[in-house]
Amino acid sequence: SMKQKEKETLNELQVEAVTSDFLTPLLVVAGPGTGKTKVLVERIKHMIKNGTKPSEILCLTFSDKAALEMLERLEKEFDVSEMKIRTFHSFAYEVLDENILESGIGISGGVMSRSNELIWALNNVDKFDFRHIELGNDPYKILDAMINGIDTFKNELISPEELKKFVENKLKDEELQNNPEKLSEIYQLDDFHKLYSHLQKFLKENRLIDLDDMVMHAVQLLKEKKIVVSKYQKQFKCVLVDEFQDTNFAQLELAKLLTPTGHIT
Repeated sequence: SMKQKEKETLNELQVEAVTSDFLTPLLVVAGPGTGKTKVLVERIKHMIKNGTKPSEILCLTFSDKAALEMLERLEKEFDVSEMKIRTFHSFAYEVLDENILESGIGISGGVMSRSNELIWALNNVDKFDFRHIELGNDPYKILDAMINGIDTFKNELISPEELKKFVENKLKDEELQNNPEKLSEIYQLDDFHKLYSHLQKFLKENRLIDLDDMVMHAVQLLKEKKIVVSKYQKQFKCVLVDEFQDTNFAQLELAKLLTPTGHIT
């Protein structure tokens, strides 16, 4: 039969991943092209056949393409309208959108693209008052690298305030005064902080958000507001993550917050 064929094409380890107990955390880690998406699709089917409601499943992916592929495979057999298969960013955006009163973060201005952030930085470079970073004759290249750095900080959940604290603590360190190379790095971080805090202020005032903000703000909200996090924890009995090995710290935190008992597949 068709079903038998489908099962046969999954190797033994994959079958184990599909059918293992839903209440034990199961991490399916495999390289690209090893049929992970197929395993997740089969696992979702198996869960629904065993009484899990589609609305209790959250599946987080990295790309729209992966989310679409999973939906297409599942809609052949189930009504997928209740099921949440989202990229990390789109799910985080929904969380912020549904809880604006709790978060106080306005996002009605829309999403600011990275290229627009760079243009904004070039246009406002005089306001940043850099003391240690020389923009020289190619400010574009240096600001581009700095915005990359800001993305990394956001993905590691380091806010401008935390960065400032780090710099201030480092500057109090007496040993640092005798290490000109390290000292110069810390001074550069101080300039870096100026750009970062100006950017966040600009985004906030204009009710804008960028891609890396989405996950960072969603994590912050879920950490700070018990009522919000428990709503999602009750809603999703199971959280599945596609391409788990590519998650950055912020995305991993988001998945963990949604699953207090550790039921991440």
